[in-house]
Amino acid sequence: MERRFTVRAGALDLGWSALEHRDDGMGVANGAFHPGPDYPRAQPVFRLYADAVGIAEREAHTADLAAYYQARDRLALSLHRADGLLIATSSVHVYDFTLEVDAAALELEVIVADPDAWRAIAHESP
Repeated sequence: MERRFTVRAGALDLGWSALEHRDDGMGVANGAFHPGPDYPRAQPVFRLYADAVGIAEREAHTADLAAYYQARDRLALSLHRADGLLIATSSVHVYDFTLEVDAAALELEVIVADPDAWRAIAHESP
């Protein structure tokens, strides 16, 4: 069974990822992001990041990045396991390069607040 980790902004279902790439010791995970029904409502925030750094991740515009981080923090993003268990995170970020590449150019990256708890959560059955 594929593991799904859902990203929410309050009651909004932004989408999910299997977080197929993990560094359990560091508490970092990333993977393909599959937009949910409410993603279009938050997409402009994630596009701020893409606009600030560009696809080649050239030198980012500091003011644009600051605006992105403020907007992202206002979303109060949360990560949930398939059974609804909240996973404490330090950072939740959607890389959205859909305009620069194609509709599938979406990736979720999370940094969990407690790497030890993450190891247990990520590997137990939901």
